[in-house]
Amino acid sequence: MARPSDISDDELLAAASELRACSRSVTGSGLREKLGRGAPTSLVRRWAELSGAVQPTTTVAAQLPAGLAASIDEAMTRIREGVVTCIQQRSDEQRQDQARADALHRERIDAAEKENEALSALLIEADMRIAASDAELAVATVELENRLTRWTALQDQLDARTSELAQCQADSIALEHSSLPSSQDST
Repeated sequence: MARPSDISDDELLAAASELRACSRSVTGSGLREKLGRGAPTSLVRRWAELSGAVQPTTTVAAQLPAGLAASIDEAMTRIREGVVTCIQQRSDEQRQDQARADALHRERIDAAEKENEALSALLIEADMRIAASDAELAVATVELENRLTRWTALQDQLDARTSELAQCQADSIALEHSSLPSSQDST
């Protein structure tokens, strides 16, 4: 059941008259523009119904032969029905076009969301690899520091042994000189 209109017949006909006074065709969007509310398709359909029902007090049809006036009325009714049908078909086509555009838009959004999820998974994987590499680097750094400490200790030991060896050699040379007869003692 259709919702009752808050636009009176008089308001609708006045808006149509204003459009005609401005040399404009009476269209759904033109009626909506003038009235500031209402669905264009419904407005033009109501106007078509009303304009067929409203007869001026003095009509040209009254001056025509009865058969011709009836033929004109019948032709006008068919034209109005054809216009309403065309408007309804166009409205249906627009709804279908919008539905297709919405579906295409949704597909693109879904594809973008899937791509975003895939990129997020790759980013998480890369973060995990970086964390693992950081952990391996920390272990290697500690091991390197331990080896460097051991090497320094061994170097210190080598230096100490080298000093001891040099002292021993010096002592040996001194001992040799002291145990050799001097040339003065032989005379």
